[in-house]
Amino acid sequence: TQQLREQQGIIRKIIDTNPNPIYLKDKYGKFIIANSAVAELYNTTTEKLIGKTDSDFLTNLEEVETYQAEDNYVIESGNPIHISKGRFADLLTGEMKWFQTIKVPFMSSNDSQQVLCISTDITARTTAEEKLKELSEDLEKKVKLRTSELSVTNDVLRTEIRARFRIGVELQQKNLDLTDSIYYARKIQEAIL
Repeated sequence: TQQLREQQGIIRKIIDTNPNPIYLKDKYGKFIIANSAVAELYNTTTEKLIGKTDSDFLTNLEEVETYQAEDNYVIESGNPIHISKGRFADLLTGEMKWFQTIKVPFMSSNDSQQVLCISTDITARTTAEEKLKELSEDLEKKVKLRTSELSVTNDVLRTEIRARFRIGVELQQKNLDLTDSIYYARKIQEAIL
């Protein structure tokens, strides 16, 4: 029994060392095991979580029903589920956190059906993705604006180039007319003299 207590103590240290929520619930939704990360989210201790359900801590009934439905599905179907992005409001700070979660069926030594849940905090990644999306959208707007400005500038330059070309053609024509006039004036002058 001493060795068993030592092993249990080691297992407890291992799961409490993990910064991500890990818990085990029975088919009634009661916590059997929970690490300190779960306790922090629920603003309680691991000891106070044991034997309790989500509804003992959470006030959002829709959230509670969603968690219960997921857990029941895993227990009844025997199939794991993967939740790529779920949110949870930290009960102490109210801060919204994002998690990637896997829930798997777990059979206890007495053949009791349970659900093991392991979540990974993806709040920093989700925040970075949202910021990157905002920056990308902002950059896209700036590119569209700049493209529009360049298009207008390009149109103005084309108009100016056409106008200068017309002026150049007109000047060449006037130069030719002047050259012709000078030529005829000289011919007349030569004819008179």
